[in-house]
Amino acid sequence: MKIGFDNYSWESFIETILSLDLERYERLKVACFMTYFDQWRGDKIPNLEDLLLRGGFRIEKMGDIRRLSCNYFDTETKQNKLADMYAYLNPETKLLLCFTSEKTEAIDQTIGNFANISPGIYYMFISSRIFDSIRAHIVDEFPGTRCIYFTAKHIPQFAKRGETRPDIDRTIMYHGEDALQTLEEVQQYYGVSPRVMRYRIPSLGIYEIKNSGYFTLRNTDEPVPAKKFLLSLVEFASVQVLRSKQIIEKSDFKLIPLKTEQKVFEIPKLVPWVIRFGKPLSFEDAESLVESMAKNGYTVFNYVMAKGSLRLNGMVLDEKKNSLFTIDADGEHMIVAPKEKISFDAFLRFFATIVDYFDPAATVEEVQ
Repeated sequence: MKIGFDNYSWESFIETILSLDLERYERLKVACFMTYFDQWRGDKIPNLEDLLLRGGFRIEKMGDIRRLSCNYFDTETKQNKLADMYAYLNPETKLLLCFTSEKTEAIDQTIGNFANISPGIYYMFISSRIFDSIRAHIVDEFPGTRCIYFTAKHIPQFAKRGETRPDIDRTIMYHGEDALQTLEEVQQYYGVSPRVMRYRIPSLGIYEIKNSGYFTLRNTDEPVPAKKFLLSLVEFASVQVLRSKQIIEKSDFKLIPLKTEQKVFEIPKLVPWVIRFGKPLSFEDAESLVESMAKNGYTVFNYVMAKGSLRLNGMVLDEKKNSLFTIDADGEHMIVAPKEKISFDAFLRFFATIVDYFDPAATVEEVQ
């Protein structure tokens, strides 16, 4: 997908996207990322442009849009290739929207990998609950919609276990006009959680949504209305994801000076947040939780697990985001608190890990 150089505003860029003729093999994708930044450059150190440059991206300014270019390895051709995407940073929501027709693996290896390890940015995680909301939204607007494909995963550490061989790590990929009914069945029997959902919408086309915040228009005979609806899906999902981000962003760590006659002490003030589990946890669930964290780049130390009325508390080091925080969990919820100043993306990655690898029904709450 090539877009001519110009001094674009957001509005003129969208008009260009809507009128753009894609080749038959090209599929328009919008990859969505939540960030700490409200502008490309500015007073915040580091700023987004500098981080991207250090991450190996070449950046071309096109008004409010940036063309981002980065190398990736194409597993099909076994060659290094250059991936291009056109990015817009929303100054109000701080969402980074990347428009491209590149392969999913190109997005994963470039901006996706960057967001997974860099400070101040993380992908717009689509949980099972938000998948359900998106499905209801689509069907409500277009009653004839059919879910025609999904991929779903189960791992033995899931707190909600399927009825059939729950100790097996499995991924299910399904094509069929009854994909939604089939997903409900395999969720019951095998305890899987969706990762990708694909819908055929009458008079518009086929849309695919990935839990890492990728939205794809796979094909259509009505390009302009189909692209408009793709953008509306991005907006609908982002509103829900941003609610969790706003709660997480309230988390804080401060040192408050306390003066005495002889000395000034610094007293830490913590503002935690809460992960509410989808079902009550047992002691065995807590062991699975610690195992899931360890498999996803977290070191849990100085922790204590107590049987009976479940209690799990300790310190957690995020080896990818290089952040330190504490957890204190019982059978109903987990309180997460910073041990230092932490950017929201580290906590968002932690929540995504809990949902993807332990409890798909978990939600974010404020401390009451």
